[in-house]
Parts: sequence; structure tokens; C-alpha cells
Amino acid sequence: FRRVLFRSNRIIYYIILSLAIILAVVIISLIISRPMIKPLKILTKSVSELDLDHLLSDKHTIMYIETGDEIEELSKVLIDMTKRLSDSLKTNLSQAKKMALYEGNLEEIVDMRTKKLNEVNLALKTMHERVLEELAMAKRVQENLLPSDRNFDSRKEFQISSLYKSVETLGGD
Repeated sequence: FRRVLFRSNRIIYYIILSLAIILAVVIISLIISRPMIKPLKILTKSVSELDLDHLLSDKHTIMYIETGDEIEELSKVLIDMTKRLSDSLKTNLSQAKKMALYEGNLEEIVDMRTKKLNEVNLALKTMHERVLEELAMAKRVQENLLPSDRNFDSRKEFQISSLYKSVETLGGD
């Protein structure tokens, strides 16, 4: 009976020793993992607090965490990502405001540009008419420089005739 009791005590002893070892391992792993978990919780909280107001302002909530490992790298990447996202949102908001301004004033902008085009058109038309008048005047001057048909009729020994036809437009020749 003593042997059975001794064996039972020995099994209980090993069970208690195993439980004590398991408990010690759990406690040690919690103590060791705490420095890794705390920065991750801080990053998680920072990211979860990000909203549109934070991104549009210059106060970003992502904290820089100096741990010298991958968590520090993750912190740097999140800070950079937040800044780029903020810049992108600000640019998009600025573009949206410009679009809204154009939408509200589109009729006015079109009317103003149409008025300018009409003014330029009128100036071109006036210039075109002036060029046509100058061409007509040049035609008359050239026609007056040529001798008339009467001067050729006075000679009976030979016959001379002329023809002058002015061009409608000028070329670059």
C-alpha cells in the first residue's frame, strides 16, 4: 500500500510541478511580451483616432515610437502614410473648391469669354475691311499707271493692245 501511495504522491508531485512550470512560462511570456504589446497598443489607438479633421489639420495623431525594431519602422511608415494621405486630401479638397467655384460661376465665365471673343472678332473684321480697302486702292493706283487704250489708237503702222487684270488676293511671291 505504501508503494501505491508513494506512486500517487509522485504523480501528484509531477502534476503540480508541471502546472508550476506552465504558470511560470505564462508569467515570463507576459513579462517579455509587454514591451512589444504596449507600443502596438499605442499605434492601434493612434490609428483608430484618425479622422478627417485630424488629416486635414496639421496635428497628426500617429506617435513616433522608438523601440529600435520593426515596431519603430511600422511607426515611421504609418506617420509617412498619414502625411501623404493628409496632403492628398488637402489637394483634393482644394480642387473640389475650385470646381465648385467654376460650377457656380460657369455662366458668368462663359459670358465674359464670349464677350472677349466678340471684341477680338470685331477687331479682326475691321482689320479685314481695311485690308480690302487698301487692296482696292492699290488696284486703282496700278490701273492709273497703265496707259489707256486711246494712246494706242493714234498709230496706224502697227497695232498695240494691253490687258491688265489685278489679283483679288496677294501671295507671298
